[in-house]
Amino acid sequence: MIESQKWGEYKGEPVYRYTLSNEAGASCGLTNYGGRITSLRVPDGHGEAVETVLGYSDLGSYLEDEHFLGAIVGRYANRIEAGEFSLEEEEFSLTCNDGPHHLHGGEVGFDKRLWRAEPVKLAEGPGVRLRYLSREGEEGYPGTLSVRVTYLLTEANEFEMRFEASADRPTIVNITNHNYYNLSPDDDTVLDHELFVDSDRFIPIDAEGIPTGESRSVEGTPFDFREPKTIEDGISSGDDQIRFPGGYDHSFVLNEGPGPDAGLRSPASGVSLTLKTNQPGLQVYSANYLKGRAAGSGNSPRGPQSAVCLEPGNFPNAPNEPRFPNPVVRPGQPYEATTRLGFRAEPSRDSGQHDG
Repeated sequence: MIESQKWGEYKGEPVYRYTLSNEAGASCGLTNYGGRITSLRVPDGHGEAVETVLGYSDLGSYLEDEHFLGAIVGRYANRIEAGEFSLEEEEFSLTCNDGPHHLHGGEVGFDKRLWRAEPVKLAEGPGVRLRYLSREGEEGYPGTLSVRVTYLLTEANEFEMRFEASADRPTIVNITNHNYYNLSPDDDTVLDHELFVDSDRFIPIDAEGIPTGESRSVEGTPFDFREPKTIEDGISSGDDQIRFPGGYDHSFVLNEGPGPDAGLRSPASGVSLTLKTNQPGLQVYSANYLKGRAAGSGNSPRGPQSAVCLEPGNFPNAPNEPRFPNPVVRPGQPYEATTRLGFRAEPSRDSGQHDG
């Protein structure tokens, strides 16, 4: 089922909120402002709907949001050092909005744009398709980029995100979603969440969050999530890489294989998710800078480590790092990125308090 309602206005244009729902009791709320996921609810082991992402209850809070809450981020997600890169022997300077660096598309990235939206009924389930035309020179990027994003909810409680883009001249592209996941919304921390990442190597960063250019083995480090462990295990390690950003804000080099690329489980709610993507990396961000704003269910205050972001994509600063995958998109060579989340429920740690 697909429902829509006018949610407000942005610069004189209408903003809509859409709700996707299935027969299994799952639902997704989203808006065409920034393509933001406002809600993603799935049934727990008792059939009760559990909110799995942080979100605001009103459009005004999204218009003031500085944390990319639930948004589509691009044209290039993550950081680009000094906002500069060269392409086809030409130098480009992007808007710098993270100190001296470019982050998530700049001052007015995809997260702050109004997208054209249309409900779609696909074979897998209900969806919404969003379109945006990013003009030549926007935030300093070369070329005009036509972007299409499709959100889809299946009857198997899977949520799929498809990102597609085509350019009229060579440009750089890295588009992802910036959901903040907390699978036990009554808790104000995800430190007890168990994280799994199918990765043998991670990307070290300097004190400003810029990759050093190397990849490093996770063996014997707080970045070894090849077997599930709690987020707190790593954050409490005292490792310099954890100390720099005040938690996790790192890309993992994903292994190739048929199984999930990542997983997250809350022992409190018994809800877990798996993530599968066609992208080379996964940015894990433990909401280290989320503070001073309401961002929980019903706009309740949330702070650092109250959620975790799992952002598939290319690596930070890839336009300047030849050892990373090439982020250039050319005419006739479209960009395609997909991510599928699968949800399931099992007995929670307090399930004995419920009547059977």
